[in-house]
Amino acid sequence: MNKLFAKIGLRSAIVLVVSVIVGSGVFKKIAPMSAELGSPLLVISCWLLAGLISLAGALSTAEMAGMFPDSGGEYKYFQRIYGRFFAL
Repeated sequence: MNKLFAKIGLRSAIVLVVSVIVGSGVFKKIAPMSAELGSPLLVISCWLLAGLISLAGALSTAEMAGMFPDSGGEYKYFQRIYGRFFAL
């Protein structure tokens, strides 16, 4: 099995991921959420809940990356876990 080497550091990876998530429409989502919910506390609660769900997904993906250190990303994870049919 070939070894994979990191090309970017931890700090660069964190900055990249956070900037992609924040820059992907956070400013477009606040106004409709505020109009529907009517309370800043509910809006913040929804964002915190979504953050926790995203964190669980990221930690699950990180665990699979540690278990299956092959190149191929999610395709390889789904193939090893669920079989070839779900990996397509």
